[in-house]
Amino acid sequence: MALAVARPDGEPPNTRRAATPEVIIDVAERLWADRGIDAVSLREISTAAGLSNPASVQYHFGDKNGLVWAIFVSRLPALDRRRGRMLQRLRRAGPLADAAALFDCLFRPLFEQKNAEGRRSYAAFLNRLLLDASWTELRGAA
Repeated sequence: MALAVARPDGEPPNTRRAATPEVIIDVAERLWADRGIDAVSLREISTAAGLSNPASVQYHFGDKNGLVWAIFVSRLPALDRRRGRMLQRLRRAGPLADAAALFDCLFRPLFEQKNAEGRRSYAAFLNRLLLDASWTELRGAA
C-alpha cells in the first residue's frame, strides 16, 4: 500500500492519489470477475475507479498483463499467511502425509479471499482468467 506523506505546505496528503494503484486493482478484479478480462477495457477500469485521467491504469501498470500480475501480487501476502497457519495446524496434528489436507491448504485460501464488498471476486477473477482462451500465453509464462 502506498504511503501518504504530508506536503511541505502543511496541507493534508492526497490520500486518493496515494491509494490509486490499490483502487485500480480492486476495481479491475471486480469488473474482470463479473464480465471477463477481454470484455473490460483499461479505460473502463479507470472510469469505474473514479479517475479523471483515462490513462491512469497504463501509467501505474503498463497494460492488462501488468494489471493482472498486480492483482496476483496484491493477494499473495494474505494467501501465504493463511496457508502458513493451515500448514502449522497440520504439522501439529502429525506428518504432512494427507494429500487431501495439503490440497485444502493450497486451494481453500484462494476461495476464502473477499474484496471490500465482501464478495469472493478473486476466485471469480481466477476462474475468468482460466476460462479465457486469449490468456493462455499469460498462464504459460507463470
